[in-house]
Amino acid sequence: MATLEDFDNLFETTLKPRLVDLDALRKKALSRILFSIPLFVLAVIGFGTPAFAPALNPAIHPAIPLAAAVLLLVAGIVVAAGASKHLKAYNARYKEEFVREIVTAINPEWTYESSNGIRKDEYRTSGLFPEHFDRYCSDDLVTGIIDKTDFRCAEVHSEKKIVTHDKNGRRQERWEDIFHGLFFHADFNKHFKGTTYVEPDFAERFLGGFGTALQRIGGKGELVKLEDIAFEKRFVVYSSDQIEARYILTPAIMEAILAIADAFQKPIRISFVQSRVYVAVDFRKKLFEPRLATTCVKLENARTVFKLFKTNEVIVRELNLNTRIWTKE
Repeated sequence: MATLEDFDNLFETTLKPRLVDLDALRKKALSRILFSIPLFVLAVIGFGTPAFAPALNPAIHPAIPLAAAVLLLVAGIVVAAGASKHLKAYNARYKEEFVREIVTAINPEWTYESSNGIRKDEYRTSGLFPEHFDRYCSDDLVTGIIDKTDFRCAEVHSEKKIVTHDKNGRRQERWEDIFHGLFFHADFNKHFKGTTYVEPDFAERFLGGFGTALQRIGGKGELVKLEDIAFEKRFVVYSSDQIEARYILTPAIMEAILAIADAFQKPIRISFVQSRVYVAVDFRKKLFEPRLATTCVKLENARTVFKLFKTNEVIVRELNLNTRIWTKE
């Protein structure tokens, strides 16, 4: 398993030269996009000119600016098409030559599939986000085994469509994120009879006693109150089986969940369903896509991708999933 120091060496010797080459492709795509914008703007202006050209100057035939507008539009489309081609090549090469190399560096036995992700049925089975989604995508799937524990991890983005009407009755639509971040699940080596959910405790944190009352009526099962004060301040637990929930959430596991939350400083949700543990870290942004506006030749950006994929190790280690203190029934 590669350390951060190992990765820094890999970056300087292997990844940086590749990223310099990729950055040239990024610049080509960006320059073409920037060049196409004024072409489209001038074309729009040109299409509006024929109606006014004779009034401004009788010597100008309406067809002249119209022809110029058509030429500008065609030129803009050609340039934009070239930009799109370069951009697709840049994204594909970034994932294959950079992201894949990082996964391999962490563990050569892991599998990385840039175009595959967490299936919808896996997402639903977790029960972490039970609300209906209208749009779902997942990519950058990593699968493998850490010691004895199999896992699946990918970026997931689920959204719902919000439909409203303005004061004139006109329909308006907007998309709202349900979840956008890192989604992970692994074998817990224990078949659960019930389902247990650990969620950020926003209600009690901000509303105090009133928030506690809201918890009791707004959860996924019975509210489970635990003895760990630090854990109770940051998380709320619901379960269909109070005894099993306490059996799962030992002091060590609660401490591990707090450690994971501290490591990421992002909203974290965890569920224990059937024989697996599901973890969703909500980053609210794309995780493994290169940015077009800024260079990709940055060690800090590369380290971020490395740390995201190391999340798999962090979760397995912190939750002690390899210890096998339970057996499946």
